[in-house]
Amino acid sequence: MEKGEQNITLSIAGQKLSMKIKPEEEFVYREAARKLNQRIDFFNNTFPKAEYRLILTLVALEKAIEYESRLSQTDGLLAKIHEWSEIIDRVIAEE
Repeated sequence: MEKGEQNITLSIAGQKLSMKIKPEEEFVYREAARKLNQRIDFFNNTFPKAEYRLILTLVALEKAIEYESRLSQTDGLLAKIHEWSEIIDRVIAEE
């Protein structure tokens, strides 16, 4: 284990995952595991006859869509920041 790392064990979808992380990352990892398990439970309750593989696929798809949606929002914000920066540069140059 590298200096400044700690061992943690997460349980996701009934699987135990042991890993080494930085102490300041522990909350993020545990929260991610909690949210994944919450969504798995939701889909299990919504589709009680569905195969577990389908449940995991639905959770993965949902999380991938959330990720892609946030990326596109970030891209839009970066474009706006760049646009504003150019306007500010022009205003400053005119003074």
